[in-house]
Amino acid sequence: MTGEGKAVVLVVGSDSCVGKIRELVQEEDVKTPLQEKLEIIAEDIGKFGLVSAIITLVVLLIRFVIDRVATNTLGEFHYYLQIIHFFIIAITVIVVAIPEGLPLAVTLSLAYSVKKMLQKNNLVRKLEATETMGGATNICTDKTGTLTQNKMTLMAFWNGAIIQVGDYERGKTFDQLFPRSCHDLMRQALACNSSANLRPQTGSKIEIALLEFLDRFGEDYESIRNRFMNENIVKFPFSSQRKRMSTIIDDKSPQKRLIFTKGILNGTCKVAN
Repeated sequence: MTGEGKAVVLVVGSDSCVGKIRELVQEEDVKTPLQEKLEIIAEDIGKFGLVSAIITLVVLLIRFVIDRVATNTLGEFHYYLQIIHFFIIAITVIVVAIPEGLPLAVTLSLAYSVKKMLQKNNLVRKLEATETMGGATNICTDKTGTLTQNKMTLMAFWNGAIIQVGDYERGKTFDQLFPRSCHDLMRQALACNSSANLRPQTGSKIEIALLEFLDRFGEDYESIRNRFMNENIVKFPFSSQRKRMSTIIDDKSPQKRLIFTKGILNGTCKVAN
C-alpha cells in the first residue's frame, strides 16, 4: 500500500490488459449527419444510374434490331460489333452517375471550415466535428491538470514574506534566501523529503522543480541525500488520504532525528516543517 519500489514494464498500450479490454468494448465510429445523407444520396444516384444504363442498353438493342431488319442486314456479322459499343455506353452511364468527387468536396469544405475556425483561435482536432458544432448549446469543460511542456519551475516561496526566485539574481547564494538558522534544514527538506531525481528526471514534477531549485544555486542534492539518508530512514509516501509526504532522517551533528513534511497540514499548504 505504501513505500517505494521498482517495476519492469513488459507490455504497454493495446497489448496490456486494459488495452485489450478497451478494444473489446470500443464502440464503432459513429457517422456524422452529413455522411449519412451522402450515403443515401450516393445510393439513390447509383440506383438511378443503373436503371438509366439498362434502359439505354435496351433501347439501343431494340433500335439495332429494327435497323437490321429494315435494311435486311440481320445476318451480316460486322454490324454486331456495334453491340459491344452499346455495352460501353451503358457502363459509361453507370460510371458517370456515381458521384466519386462528392466525398472529396465535402472533405475540402470541412478543412476550409477548420482553417477559418483556427484563425479565430478555435482548434478543432477532427474535421467531422465542424458539422455538429453549430448545433451545440452548452459546452462543458474541465481542467485535466495537463502541463503544456510537462515541466514545472519554482518561481516564489514564502518565508515570512514572498520571495521571488524565478528570476533570481546572478551571484546570489542559496544561504542569502533563508535565515542562518534554517540553511541546513532547507537543504535537507528539499533533498531528502523527495523521491524524484534529476539525472535522469524521474518522479513528481513538483519534486523535480524543488530539486532544480537546489541545482540552480549549485547545491548537490545527491551528496545531501548520501549524507543524511541511510537504512534507518523512515518514509511516509504521499497518499490521497494524508495529502502529504513525510521523511524522518538522522542528523548526527548534533545527534537528533528530524521529520520533514511536504503537503497540506490542517488545510494549509507547506513545503517543509
